[in-house]
Amino acid sequence: MARMHRLGRSLVVVTLTAVVAFAGGMTFSSSAWAQDGDGSDSSEQELSQDERAREVLKLVRKGKKASKAEKYEKALGYFERAYELYPKPAILVRLGETAQNLDRVDDAIGYYETFVDKAPEDRQDAVEKIEERIETLKQSRPATVDITTKPEGASIRIGSTDSEPIGESPVSTELGPGETTLFASKDGYEASKSTVTFEAGEERSVTLELEETTSQETRANTEQTDRSDKPKALHEVSPNEGWNDRRMIEISGWTTGALGLAGLGAGVLSTVLKSQAARSYNNYNPNQSDATRRQWRNRALSRHRMELIMYSTGGFLTAVGTSLLTYHFVTRSGGDVSTSTARVRPRGGAHRDGAWAGLQLNF
Repeated sequence: MARMHRLGRSLVVVTLTAVVAFAGGMTFSSSAWAQDGDGSDSSEQELSQDERAREVLKLVRKGKKASKAEKYEKALGYFERAYELYPKPAILVRLGETAQNLDRVDDAIGYYETFVDKAPEDRQDAVEKIEERIETLKQSRPATVDITTKPEGASIRIGSTDSEPIGESPVSTELGPGETTLFASKDGYEASKSTVTFEAGEERSVTLELEETTSQETRANTEQTDRSDKPKALHEVSPNEGWNDRRMIEISGWTTGALGLAGLGAGVLSTVLKSQAARSYNNYNPNQSDATRRQWRNRALSRHRMELIMYSTGGFLTAVGTSLLTYHFVTRSGGDVSTSTARVRPRGGAHRDGAWAGLQLNF
């Protein structure tokens, strides 16, 4: 009986020992498995970095190729993506050069200045070169110029009066640093110019004033009017001059009269057409639609207006032509052409708002 108890206690101890050993083995296995998992994660992380490096290298190569082909917008996009993946200072130089090729001076300066701040200490030689480039770019930045004139609406030219205008005032433009001459011109005004020295990157407003002027034709007409207002001495007209003047009166009379009769004839035709349209409108026809009746009514009104215009114009021209012919035949029957004071002179003039022409008759 005692032997059976000892055998039972031995089995319990062996069982407990086996349980402890099994638990320890499981713990060790779990720890090893966890370590294997960490090692696997580290390998995957290193692989991700390798892929990123390959992607950056690919983007940089594409950017160089695009720059060589002068496709600078594409090159800038490649370099910006590469810098986002791997912010290496050397890529900033590529970005600055590309922005410089696109004439984005301020952007190029920003990239170069960032490179100077982030460059390692062993790259001081490159930093000095980039600093020189920054200074050169700052000296070459264009000035922003707002050009206005008094009055507004003048054509603005840069450097020469023969150059193409950049627009009408007010206008804004960018000009390189240094001395530049601005020209402004406008119809009816004297041209104006101004020579200005601009600093790199500055903002400047320039105003040019134009003085109003009188055109040569207007001055000639004014002088002629002034002379015509002064009293003139009577003078004898030569036979040839009198004949030419009276001949012009005759031609003008026949021409004006013929135009007047043509106008009256056109008025008669308009009356006939108006009457036809009015009859078609007034005669009731059940087969006619409202649209057709409105059409006849509009035709009648239109031809009535044309009738009034033709009668008025034709009557006026006929009266003028008749008056000229009457004067011509009356003066011709007077006999002595050499003593006639009848003269006709063509007159005309022009200015910036219009022009006029006519005949001056002296009796």
